[in-house]
Amino acid sequence: MGKVKINPGLAAVILVVAFLGGTATLATVAILLFLFCEVDEKVQKVAVRLLTFIIALTLISLIWNTIYDGSHYALNSLSDLITTYTKSDTDITIHKVFKPFELGLSIANEVVSILIIVAKIAFVFAVLAGKERNGQSFISKKIDDFVNKALGFINNVNGVKTEAPQTEPVGDSPISNG
Repeated sequence: MGKVKINPGLAAVILVVAFLGGTATLATVAILLFLFCEVDEKVQKVAVRLLTFIIALTLISLIWNTIYDGSHYALNSLSDLITTYTKSDTDITIHKVFKPFELGLSIANEVVSILIIVAKIAFVFAVLAGKERNGQSFISKKIDDFVNKALGFINNVNGVKTEAPQTEPVGDSPISNG
């Protein structure tokens, strides 16, 4: 059975929509797309960029969740330890001491979560426009560094000994092909 010919722009849009649906959706759509459809090199590049970006987001989220959970656990454990070895009338005072740290940690968690969402949205816009993003946040820069390293690794595995492209040319949008 031959593969179905699909418009490259449509294939790229399908991949981006699947990306917004989550990791499992993107993986399923990408596998089905590559198994049953003829796709060109630009669509393959979009798929690789999306998959490496999701891996980077997952790693950053995992690292942040580990920091947040560990810090939260450490503060609670320290508070409980101090409470255990002091008089019971100091319980309220010790919890008041640690409350600002817990509040700061909670605020940092919300800020990082929002930055990850903004990075995801900015990445989708950059993929759709085929343009370089300007004014990137710290998280976006770290994710882009990871994506470029992953693309370099993929190129080296395939036998191509070149550096990963930093960005796609401005006028070379993967979706603009008719």
